[in-house]
Amino acid sequence: MELSKKAQGGLAGLVSTLVVVGILLIIGVFVFTTVDSSIDKNSMTADANSTIEDVEDNFFNATSLAVVALIVLAASVIIGILLGAFRGG
Repeated sequence: MELSKKAQGGLAGLVSTLVVVGILLIIGVFVFTTVDSSIDKNSMTADANSTIEDVEDNFFNATSLAVVALIVLAASVIIGILLGAFRGG
């Protein structure tokens, strides 16, 4: 089974999107953890430490959701390619 030009373009776009967003996620996590580890939390109040912990939790929750979004994106493009291939277009 040979993919149509449209399917090949969709697959190429998917691969490049997944690579770029994956690299951006890695860079984002690296920058966030570097900045977070450089903050001196010993001299802060309990409220400030609680706020920092909330920001950390929210960031890592958002990062894990971004990974799930990439998986959904890949699955939707693959399903579209398969449906197009079976339809003949």
